[in-house]
Parts: sequence; C-alpha cells; structure tokens
Amino acid sequence: MNDAIARRYADALYEVAVHASRLEAVHAGLEHAVKLVATFEVSRRLTHPAVTASERSELISDVCTGIDPFVVNTIRLMVEHGRTEEIPRLPYWMAARMDVASGVIRAAVTVPQELSSGEKAKLETALAARFGHEVLTTLAVDPTLIGGLIIKVGDHIIDNSVRTKLQLLQQQLTSAN
Repeated sequence: MNDAIARRYADALYEVAVHASRLEAVHAGLEHAVKLVATFEVSRRLTHPAVTASERSELISDVCTGIDPFVVNTIRLMVEHGRTEEIPRLPYWMAARMDVASGVIRAAVTVPQELSSGEKAKLETALAARFGHEVLTTLAVDPTLIGGLIIKVGDHIIDNSVRTKLQLLQQQLTSAN
C-alpha cells in the first residue's frame, strides 16, 4: 500500500470539493463509499483480472448509488489506474487535509506506558511548538519500546525510543566486527 498515492488522490478530491463548496457532502460520501468498496465481494470483483474495465466502472456506479459524483469518479479513476489497494486510505488523508486547513494536525504517539493527563498536555504543547499547529494526539502503549516514544504525524516519523536506539547500537557493534 502506498500512502503517497492515496494522499495525492485525497488532496485532489479535497481541492475539487472545496472549489465546489461540497466538502462536507464529499467527506461523508467518501467514508461511506470506501466502506462499500472495501467489502470482500466488491474488492474481489474490482481486482479480478477477468472483470473488464467497463464492468468495474458499472460495479462502482451500482455500489455507490446516491454518493457524491466527485467521490464516485475518484474511486473509479483509482480502480482504472490499478490503485484499488489505496482506496481504504482516502478517508484518513481527506481528514488530515481538512485538519490542516482548520489549523489542526493529528499525531499518533506510541509510548511504553500510559501517560498522565499532564504528560499528555505537555507532549501536545511540545508538538504544537514543533509543527506550528494545534496537535490532537492518539496514544498507543507498547511496552517493548522500553523508554522514549515514537511520533507519527502524516508521513513523518520521529522515533526516539530506547528500543530503536538499542537496535542501532547493536547494528553498529555487529558491523564493526
């Protein structure tokens, strides 16, 4: 799966929706359409080599009845260009683009243990200073990190975990021999 591709399609869909003043309808339709297209039967037919391009287009039209035409055309275009695998990431990137436009970014933060509300607020303040936007964080706990944290904002990853530092040290020691 290539997030850069899904991001480009979502960016284009966002621009068209904003220009047409239909952002909310497009966003809601996108969420719904992706769920419909991601079902096993539909996704299997969309990727089956025996199904013709016109049959795929017709299937998308049938499945996405009542959904904003911008969304349907975007999904159809992605399928035509062999990008069916990236379709499930469209809502994420659309929401990310909407967040940026409203001055907010989302960060997925992995920590070795639960953070207190004070620690979380301090982290969000530091991230806001670093990225220049209000930051909404989603926390995940992974005790194997040992210490430190991993931050993912969009396609940027900051890995400051003890686990990674130990792995890098191990690689350096084994390559030095």
